[in-house]
Amino acid sequence: MTANCVINELSFAAHSASNLRYRLVRGPVQLAPLIVLDSRTLSWGERTVTFYVLGASHAMSIRLGRRQITEMLSCIGPPVNRRSIAEFGVIGSAAITAVVHDLSVVCKLNQLPLGSAQTVTVTTHQSDNPQYAYMEHEYMNPDLSMPSWTRLRWQLNASSLLLETEHTYPQEGISIQSETTVTVIDTFRQESAHGR
Repeated sequence: MTANCVINELSFAAHSASNLRYRLVRGPVQLAPLIVLDSRTLSWGERTVTFYVLGASHAMSIRLGRRQITEMLSCIGPPVNRRSIAEFGVIGSAAITAVVHDLSVVCKLNQLPLGSAQTVTVTTHQSDNPQYAYMEHEYMNPDLSMPSWTRLRWQLNASSLLLETEHTYPQEGISIQSETTVTVIDTFRQESAHGR
């Protein structure tokens, strides 16, 4: 039986970039009480990848049989159980590198002025190729007349996955962008190099 990482419902934080947290978790994550606005599930070789738009947040899960990792970027507190591989607040720039379940995960996060030339720009049309595609959703801020946007763009090939995201915070005039590269580690090649 697989245990889900349960999010503490009392740990919601105000919609602000200063409350945004990056989290990489070993295993599945129960996304409730977050609201899934959109999701897309794709095959990646033998693995299944699911991308989620969670209001002004996102999640990505990668699963192979019972093995799973989940990336989240959200304004919600830490999981109740302690399966986090990496976790940090997102202010300025940050990066992580982790190896788990024969996958190498590298994530870079940047805070940029909203509307800068470096922001992720995607159109609203669906891509014909699901291996290179995107999702975007607006999230209405209760205190503002202008929405926040969550944009996800991904590209898959045989051995790597690239996910780029943008989360806008118009009330703060900033955009938080992430770039996650997941690479399948060739275990046979590693064992041969170590003389096994």
